Amino acid sequence: MELDSFSDHLPCLLSSSQLSPNSSMGVKSLFMEGKLKWDAGKVRSFQACLSSSLKSLAAETFSAGAMYQFLKNAISEACKVCEMWRPPTTRHIDNYRNCPWFDSDCKRLKYESRNRYRKFKRSHYNVDHLNAYLAKKNDYKACLRLKKRTYYERLREDLARCNDSKGFWSAVNKLRSNGRPACKITVEAVENFFSDIYPCAAGEAAVHQGCGTSAEHPFDPLLDSPITKAELETALKACKNGKSAGEDGIGYEFYRNMPPEGVTFILSLFNKILEAGCVPAEWGSIKTFLLFKKGDPSNVANYRGISLLNCLAKIFTRILYERLVVFVDSKSLIPETQNGFRKGRGCADNVFVLSSLVNINTRLKRRKVFCAFVDFFRAFDAVSHPVLWGKLEWLGVSPRFISVIRALYEGASFSVRVGAASTRPFRLSQGILQGDILSPLLFALLLADFDEFVAARGIGGLSIDGRTEVTSLFYADDCCLLADSGPGLQRLLNVLQEYCEVNRLKVNSAKSKVVIFQRRGRQPRARFSCGGEAVEVVKSFVYLGVTFSRSGVFTIQTNASVKKGTVAYNSVWPVVYKSQSNSPRCWKSLYTSIIRSTTLYLAELWGFPNCDLLERVQVRAFKALLHLPSYTPDYAVRYELGLPHSRLHVVKGMLRWWCKLLAMGEDRLPRRCFNRLLGLAADPGQDMRYNWALQLQSVLDGLGS
Repeated sequence: MELDSFSDHLPCLLSSSQLSPNSSMGVKSLFMEGKLKWDAGKVRSFQACLSSSLKSLAAETFSAGAMYQFLKNAISEACKVCEMWRPPTTRHIDNYRNCPWFDSDCKRLKYESRNRYRKFKRSHYNVDHLNAYLAKKNDYKACLRLKKRTYYERLREDLARCNDSKGFWSAVNKLRSNGRPACKITVEAVENFFSDIYPCAAGEAAVHQGCGTSAEHPFDPLLDSPITKAELETALKACKNGKSAGEDGIGYEFYRNMPPEGVTFILSLFNKILEAGCVPAEWGSIKTFLLFKKGDPSNVANYRGISLLNCLAKIFTRILYERLVVFVDSKSLIPETQNGFRKGRGCADNVFVLSSLVNINTRLKRRKVFCAFVDFFRAFDAVSHPVLWGKLEWLGVSPRFISVIRALYEGASFSVRVGAASTRPFRLSQGILQGDILSPLLFALLLADFDEFVAARGIGGLSIDGRTEVTSLFYADDCCLLADSGPGLQRLLNVLQEYCEVNRLKVNSAKSKVVIFQRRGRQPRARFSCGGEAVEVVKSFVYLGVTFSRSGVFTIQTNASVKKGTVAYNSVWPVVYKSQSNSPRCWKSLYTSIIRSTTLYLAELWGFPNCDLLERVQVRAFKALLHLPSYTPDYAVRYELGLPHSRLHVVKGMLRWWCKLLAMGEDRLPRRCFNRLLGLAADPGQDMRYNWALQLQSVLDGLGS
């Protein structure tokens, strides 16, 4: 070994090792699989290539699986011909993630500067080499300054273009990005976690025999008719571009830009699946990613799964969903008390009904409302498939239609991506498909008979107008049980436990809570249980994002909204500082999109009596942004920036909700509650805090109506 060098250090032996995917230092290189990448400028060439491939196949002679395989191969070949295929590559990840302006020019100058420095040292510190090194170093620093300035100027332009929502949010996310946190769970921990939920491995499921011929099962013209071209085109239009693809890598863009031959081919494939009751095996292969929610990052239970399903399968299930929705609505199978994932309904319906029921039934002295907020243990993941199929059949859904859905589920398996590795496949032995449009409707149908189950046992609920009683409110799996007495609520909890045993569900008693609503007086001592486990009695509870306190007023919710708004502007204003934006229009857009939407969430239902408190968020936010002292008059801040008072936004929301109430049918619970509140508003001595109709009347009086 040559020991003669210009270094003053002794020679040493160095060894290198490859970093593991979970190394705290991060992955230096990442293998990128081959991917289809859509190019809108090559639509015609793609359609021509695909059309010539599909014309050579007689679709009627092949099975559904073979047809899908041929279509997938044809799309892949057309993409390769049209140069819409990105081959597998190794992506090198450097240490400049926090410097997005550091591009190839910066890298080139950096390496050239380092080379000049090496030559300078090897030349025994020659002055000419020193000058060359310093010149190159100055070029490198000048390039960094230019790239950084250009990057932020572009972001400021995107923030200023508030009408372009895509560019606006892209700029916000770039400025707010703090890098992806290191994965703190291992593949073994994830496999152990899901092995307890899904004990059967992929491939262990019993083979579904299909629905047979039309002579074996009755034919439902609404659910079992051949899929029409209009249905397929409607489903394709509903698909959005830019969504992640499934295992096959084919996104919605490729299906939306099919030539006429491709649309006909897909239509034949879908009708063959509908007729035979079996789906291509590859449709059941699902990729799942875990997103951290809160709590201990090493606990897998604190992660939420995001599933990537086959896009063509999602187009097919969208058609099934539209048919099933028409069938369900025509027979009124889902009760009025279920508002989750239903068109024209939302969280506001349940929040308004619950608030109205509490205020209607506690207006008299010593009257109380007992409400249990029930949490189901992993509700969507615990659905029993045999119970679901039996419930659909009991509701009158066609056996042929059920057979197609069964085929989708019995062939489904998923693997979880953890860093650069993946777990073994797990068969979906229970639960519903995450990310499928059909899943929320299936869950709602599973719970559709709960009110009948309760009524059959002679248990009543809270009265709205002396004719309508409400025992429960559902928003998907968020359930609240309502009673006018403690023993009545306990009977409801017992019936709920019986219902869960029949339908193989489980109540999470630790997260379920009871609130006893009353306008004044001490809270009575009461104990409740469900399934032998105690249910805690609390003074307030957050239901669908709104805090209900036992008094029936929303003071606690107002204070919580102010705190959320404060946290929001403390996290948003650094975006403005980082972008160095001096546009008030940009500031107001950020405030409206992030801060106000957080502070005034459903404020049209609870915020009118507390508008002055809610206004504190707006004035404090802009005082903090402009570094104004706290004693600056609020009206001066609003006047200089052209900001309306928060009361204006609350009033607008109230008027919109009023119009929505008037458009509802008389059988809708929100409309019935509004009519009852309107009738009570005529009684003297009514407190506006407890009657939304009185608040609306005050608004209309102020507007001069």
